[in-house]
Amino acid sequence: MTQEIFGCVLPILPFSTIQQVADFVNSKDKPLTVYYFGTPKGKNMKYLARNTSSGHFVANDVLIQFTTAYQGFGGVGASGYGRHGGYEGFKNFSNRKGILIKPKTTPAFMLNLMAPPYGQIDTLVRFLPTLFHYTQAQIANVLVFFTLLAIGLLALWKFYPAGKQDGADL
Repeated sequence: MTQEIFGCVLPILPFSTIQQVADFVNSKDKPLTVYYFGTPKGKNMKYLARNTSSGHFVANDVLIQFTTAYQGFGGVGASGYGRHGGYEGFKNFSNRKGILIKPKTTPAFMLNLMAPPYGQIDTLVRFLPTLFHYTQAQIANVLVFFTLLAIGLLALWKFYPAGKQDGADL
């Protein structure tokens, strides 16, 4: 029980409660797979699945997790990091690229508010508290709210132009 077990040796340990099983599993390095045999979707299975950490959790079968193309093979902690094989392996060994495209229709004043150095907001945050007797934090929160509101309204204006009705372009 101090090394990973590969082969035909299977230790069988008695436990009184499922909590003891979870505590025992959690007291060791994280296993590659936790195998559960018992009532499918029962309280014990749900407890063990939720309260242990492993690469896989399999109920009422063995090695079936390696045959699916959806999960990929891999563990957590000492049993390994990441997944390989199937779709998960493709995602693991791929480098996704984020793409951001700024629309040309965004008004210049909105771009100035959203882009560094945020000069207009800083000026307003320093100036408005003297007029209205609010703290700078309160003014900043109000400005952020209205900026987000304006961005939301612009998004609605952009994606739902006037006169367009649902299904009209079908």
